[in-house]
Amino acid sequence: MAPSMLALAIAHDSGIPPSSTDYTTLILIHGLGYHAGVFKNLLPFAEQFNTRFILVNRRDYPGALPYSSDELRNFARLVNSPSSAEARAEATKILAEHARDVRDFLEDFICRERIPLPTENGGGIVLAGWSLGAVSVTALLADANSSRDGAQLSKYIRRFVLYEPSSALIGYPSPVGHYHPLRDPSIAVEQRFSLFDEWVSSYFDHGDVWTQGSAALAYRHPATNISSTKSRMSAADLAMAVYGPTAEPTGGDSLFIFACILHDVLPKHREDVFFLRGEGALGADEWRGAEVRLVWGDRSIWEVLWAAYLLNKELQESRDAGKPVRSVDFVQLKGANHFAHWDMPEKTLRALLGHESVIQ
Repeated sequence: MAPSMLALAIAHDSGIPPSSTDYTTLILIHGLGYHAGVFKNLLPFAEQFNTRFILVNRRDYPGALPYSSDELRNFARLVNSPSSAEARAEATKILAEHARDVRDFLEDFICRERIPLPTENGGGIVLAGWSLGAVSVTALLADANSSRDGAQLSKYIRRFVLYEPSSALIGYPSPVGHYHPLRDPSIAVEQRFSLFDEWVSSYFDHGDVWTQGSAALAYRHPATNISSTKSRMSAADLAMAVYGPTAEPTGGDSLFIFACILHDVLPKHREDVFFLRGEGALGADEWRGAEVRLVWGDRSIWEVLWAAYLLNKELQESRDAGKPVRSVDFVQLKGANHFAHWDMPEKTLRALLGHESVIQ
């Protein structure tokens, strides 16, 4: 497939590390309102980690396929529609179409680039999605869990990484008393994304979520001993990393994910990703043994800690009950906020590519 026919686009390719024949290809997918430029601080470490960076832009971001006016109208209609089985089915289809976009991109990349197969020391692909980009990873895993066409990809993908996903993106309800600037009725709609940017890039002082649950979470007020990542980014940095139009309330990226959230698609999506069918059953997962990890910063926004806590709890309880669930490694980035790739790039790469469970 010609690159121009793909929905996703490569925004930056760091190239093959010098003289390497066993390099790992790290494919990174960005979040809401930030495109692939937000990962630029990782690039100087390519040779040190024997890694080729492929920074991808999702649909409606620079270089990728924009949503058509018909698609945007359909998204907006869904977001403003009452809950129903029909609306849920439509939103589920949108998510499945995104999974096909991701799969088409990966299959085309593998075919064109002839990357090394995974070995004990390297090679293969690590597919990582940051924040909303984690849905690109889970969509692919859920798609493979319901079809038989993942064999080609399963030969090459060595690891899937959910990097700082929020609880909403994994389909969990929010705790009582939570706060989110995008849902704050006291903030004018046109100001919410700007305030969200500051909030989401701040540092928070939480308690121990593993022992205290939701009581440990700092919802609204960031720490005062360190400034937000965004406040330390220059105008040039922001121009390179931020892409606001599709993240606005009427933008394609916002409408896409809110359609999925509002029509309660993501809880069932979580089941498709993390609960495995019996081996040999129709639709059994081609990647049932694939390595999956969730990377979370302990000073990130509350939604990230809540996601890690609830998913770990659900998987452990299901495992204890004898249910076949996917194995997930939970990796803690000590002292990290939601923008660890910007503020602590080397440690972030250890979390994405290494084998430590706690990154000090």
